[in-house]
Amino acid sequence: EKAPDDWEGETGFINAAMLRRHLPEQFKRFHYFVCGPGAMMDAMEATLIDIGVADEHVHTERFDMV
Repeated sequence: EKAPDDWEGETGFINAAMLRRHLPEQFKRFHYFVCGPGAMMDAMEATLIDIGVADEHVHTERFDMV
């Protein structure tokens, strides 16, 4: 969210447009492993499927703090 002033790369949340800009043409063949805060994982799962990644290529590890 808050990049240093000298940062020249992407900023903001990862979304479909950002993935399309950076993933190679054959991105649908890859497997994606997602781990992180629940809301981010929900968003990434939905975004990957929205851009055409098969559900079985999206792997997640969900856990809660105890």
